Amino acid sequence: MKSSLPRTSRQPLAFRRASRARAARLCASRQPAALRRASGPPAGLLRSGRPPAAPLRTPRLPVTHPRRLRPAAALRGAPRLLAALLLAALGACGDQGPVSGAGAFTVTLVSPNGPEGAAVVELLGDGLGEITAYGDTEVYSYASEGRTRVVLIDPSGGTLAFRVAVADTTQRPTSVVREVAGLDDELRPTTAGYVLELSR
Repeated sequence: MKSSLPRTSRQPLAFRRASRARAARLCASRQPAALRRASGPPAGLLRSGRPPAAPLRTPRLPVTHPRRLRPAAALRGAPRLLAALLLAALGACGDQGPVSGAGAFTVTLVSPNGPEGAAVVELLGDGLGEITAYGDTEVYSYASEGRTRVVLIDPSGGTLAFRVAVADTTQRPTSVVREVAGLDDELRPTTAGYVLELSR
């Protein structure tokens, strides 16, 4: 009677172990060289079993680079720089002084005696233009040979003033007070202390 057990089961145990060892050596011989090297001893150990000595390392010196400002840091001082340039430009414009050109002055009578009713004044100079009233003052003028005589009347006792056009505002005309009358229509005995102020 034949046994139903597999054929390999009837082989001795030592024979099966030897067969397995031969099969393992045969498979290893057919593997690529790179794979066989990988299956060898660990790379960290030598044949003697001792770990390899650590390789000598060259010390790395720190590399220095020129300091560069980041965009945000570079722009941080921009508003102050622009403000300084603007102030310098304004200062340069202010140092130029008044610019010559046509314009007009307001002429006001300053009295040491308070409100006055009328006055006669003169303006001397070249380039004098039209005389116009200012405020409640009535104005009458007459020009001749670089001299303009102006009569000012204000019965209410307000400020006596008028406007005069000039060709060059950098050249102020000379002003003279000739006569002054009070609110009672009486002439003042002297014009000392009276001044004509020019303003723009």
